[in-house]
Amino acid sequence: MSIKVIIDCDPGTDDAIALMLAAASPELEIIGIAAVAGLTNVRQVAANASRILALSENPAIPVAIGAEQPLVRQLSFNHAYCGADGLLGEDWPYADQPLPSLTATQIYETAFAQENLSPTVISIGPMTNLAAFIQSGGQISRMITASGNYGVFREPNRVNPRSSWNLRTDPEAADLIFQSVPDITAVGLDISLRLNNTMVERLVRQANPHSAQTQFLMKAIELNLKKGLEPYSLLVDSLAVAQAIRPELSQLTTGYVRIDTGSQLLTGNTIFTSAGIHKDVICNVSAAYEFDFDQFLELLAERVFC
Repeated sequence: MSIKVIIDCDPGTDDAIALMLAAASPELEIIGIAAVAGLTNVRQVAANASRILALSENPAIPVAIGAEQPLVRQLSFNHAYCGADGLLGEDWPYADQPLPSLTATQIYETAFAQENLSPTVISIGPMTNLAAFIQSGGQISRMITASGNYGVFREPNRVNPRSSWNLRTDPEAADLIFQSVPDITAVGLDISLRLNNTMVERLVRQANPHSAQTQFLMKAIELNLKKGLEPYSLLVDSLAVAQAIRPELSQLTTGYVRIDTGSQLLTGNTIFTSAGIHKDVICNVSAAYEFDFDQFLELLAERVFC
């Protein structure tokens, strides 16, 4: 039986590949895509989502326009790396789709109003839409995210705690979500920092060079390199989608999370306390400390770049 999901995202190239994987996976029934301002303005990222769904031959999946700004901060866009369109500034050969009239609030209200539906939210962008829904009185029962750094894995030369971009963009929203959603699975920097370019090279070797998805991947790799970005970063958001499809890919540890919102240097950092340390907190976050990258890459190769 498929899992009903809402994907909340700000589609750049990494979100795009995650959307391709979700759209190609029968385990997931995508109720809708909620766009949020992040890499660029919300109308542009909504348009990006529609174009990627059309590329994936799933244009009927509804896309909604969400928050234009974080809860309390002002979002300024830096187009140096991702371009004004969030897709590295390239003229992608995919037809523009009409901008949606649906709002993210409408998608959430409609989905969670239905008895026995209770979809899982896959969050791969700033969490502003989710926080706005919670503030309006809504409830989200389960979320999977690719954001955060939980300190549950340490690798030599990669021990410096850091905030993930999505949490740093709207830390107040993220902190509210981590306190409000009772069941969160996080495949964060503890896992994504173990991705490497050899994995991308493996995908390229296995890929069907004639498919539109592979051509997208190849162009994205080329543009990443031109911008000084690592190609493996294209796979980060797909980790959360893969977790939704195959929960057995990860090993998890449970704890309680707060997001730093008041420190100039540490804003957006994840504060993770393992279960059992504080008896008076509810440990609602399962953070991944191991991940089956071989199976993850096979999933992408067989479903997206085939």
